[in-house]
Amino acid sequence: MSDFKASLNDKMIARLAFADEGQYVVRDTDLKGFFLVIGKRRMTFTVLGEFWEGGKRHAKTLAASMRRKLRPRPPPKRKRVWRSRKPPR
Repeated sequence: MSDFKASLNDKMIARLAFADEGQYVVRDTDLKGFFLVIGKRRMTFTVLGEFWEGGKRHAKTLAASMRRKLRPRPPPKRKRVWRSRKPPR
């Protein structure tokens, strides 16, 4: 798995190509512990947090993946406004 650093923003992420084989990692230069794992079919945003407990260092990772093509969210349903014919009292 190869590894390189870049400032991860929307434009940079859109320009990144999916891997031909295996995976590669792009680490964010602005946020320590934030990186993007890119595979053949998806990009996975990953956060690495380290903490000390009982004199030992522990690390936890949290990941959220994104598919190759994102489908736009459907527009919100409009609430129907019912109007009575009678004037309000």
